[in-house]
Amino acid sequence: MAGVVTDAIGMERFPPNRGDRKRSSNALFQALLIAAVAAVVTLVYQSQGTREVHLDDANVYVSITEIDEFPNALWVDARTLDEFETKRVAGSILLNEENWEGLLFPLLEQWDPNHPILVYCGRSACLRSLDVAKRLRSELGVESVYAIEGGWHRIVEAGVSLE
Repeated sequence: MAGVVTDAIGMERFPPNRGDRKRSSNALFQALLIAAVAAVVTLVYQSQGTREVHLDDANVYVSITEIDEFPNALWVDARTLDEFETKRVAGSILLNEENWEGLLFPLLEQWDPNHPILVYCGRSACLRSLDVAKRLRSELGVESVYAIEGGWHRIVEAGVSLE
């Protein structure tokens, strides 16, 4: 019989049709694509779920012109380690989402619960300070944690002491 192949144990096998191979490849590609999309959606959903605090952002932000109302505030820098080491608000503590677990304890050692926390980041459109402020509010259970509007640029303009 033409097209019949015998395998190592003598069983007859029919060679696969080229169309079957193409359909199998397409089905495999589609399955992998669906799995990849599902994984990405799951990761995005989970990361948002752990960070979402459901606070009104307007209640978290404070203008740089209002910082005089917080004379004993602890300043928190939500930027990267490189940015922090280059220049920062005098006496500020580094705390960012990337290294949260390793950086939170030093902050807690210096924080006085009777004093507010002011969080800043690098740019006016930066959301790092907002994310850190919301997470601190949630994990510490206090409302007196604020994100500085305008970021680093506004802090420098206002003449805040730097080191």
